[in-house]
Amino acid sequence: MPSQRHSPWLRLRIWAGKKIYKPYVSPQVLRIGFGQVLKRRCHPAEVQTMEYIHQHTSIPVPRVIRIYRQEGTEREDIIMQHVSGEPLAVAWPKMSEASKQAVVRELAGYVEQMRQLVPPKPGFVGSVSMGSGYDHRFGGDRFGPFESMEDFHAYILRHNSLDAWKEETDVVHVHSNPSVYATRFTHGDLVPSNIIVKDGKIAAIIDWETAGWFPEYWEYTKIRYQWRPYREGYYEAMDRVLVTYPVELRAEQAIWKRYDCLLKLHLYVMLRSGGGVRSKGGLKRARDAFERDVLALRMPVIQDKKLKAEESFTIEQAREMTQLFFDEVIGHQGLDRDVSLINVNNSHERRELDVGAGARAERLSVNLSIPQTVRRFFGAFDNAEAKRVKPT
Repeated sequence: MPSQRHSPWLRLRIWAGKKIYKPYVSPQVLRIGFGQVLKRRCHPAEVQTMEYIHQHTSIPVPRVIRIYRQEGTEREDIIMQHVSGEPLAVAWPKMSEASKQAVVRELAGYVEQMRQLVPPKPGFVGSVSMGSGYDHRFGGDRFGPFESMEDFHAYILRHNSLDAWKEETDVVHVHSNPSVYATRFTHGDLVPSNIIVKDGKIAAIIDWETAGWFPEYWEYTKIRYQWRPYREGYYEAMDRVLVTYPVELRAEQAIWKRYDCLLKLHLYVMLRSGGGVRSKGGLKRARDAFERDVLALRMPVIQDKKLKAEESFTIEQAREMTQLFFDEVIGHQGLDRDVSLINVNNSHERRELDVGAGARAERLSVNLSIPQTVRRFFGAFDNAEAKRVKPT
């Protein structure tokens, strides 16, 4: 039974952990001594997944010691066993080719164990307990569950018709008959930072928040969701041992290009146009999110000094930048620009955002499923004044 509140002893350990230890893999995870770590704000499905994997496979996962339910939410803080070793992302450059191949083959064996697990029903997409799923790919809101592959693929395309994708032949191919894809259990984020290695072997696979039942190609494409040049050797090694889905990867990249990167650029330029941004760190994260997507999709970066300059954009410049990006990356695909900007995902929530001041205020109606970090960004420029836009 989860505890409802942190004990004074745990609060002391958290305080001491912040003073003594560096962040463990991510700021969400903190070492608290006594061979334990605390991971904050987990969905119950993550613990259920780790228990399921522990019971049905030989995949090494951290042992859950205690759960604290956050009052008034469905989120949990969990205390887990600390796994000694280092992330594969750190170890990889120091490893010999033979050691790299051994680790990759071991990882492939664990992936195959997951793929052999029997789904609750054919075509189902959702969490291990048949509840809603979560994936960075769709922002911060949970989604589903979906009773069929057709429903999930409609969600991926934001319920747009395939006519809007007629120039993307791979998208049309993958989404014309989604029922051909089997449901497989998937970790969903097998990047090197989520694989802990020690003495040339995998000590643990961590961060199971995106795991669940997904289409058979999902594990392969999600490994490359945020492509990094320093991971190229890892990608090539994984291609030699995993079942590959090149057509599905190209289809996913086309979808990421249209929706994810466009949203992040639009967010960044609108942040830059606001004079009331309270957090330089938040602005940098918004810019970096866009630039990471440009890098990941190997798009031609828009060569405009305003993207890097310190001064704010005006509203007009922000719209010009977004139009430029749309024309270079998204345009000529049969979609109206405004529809593409507004109808970028599946949520039925409508958020009204004020940018500018007085009679020159621009009101944007954006239909978004926005990660919590992005919600904070929006809060930073809600009702903000554009520095160089004067009320008339």
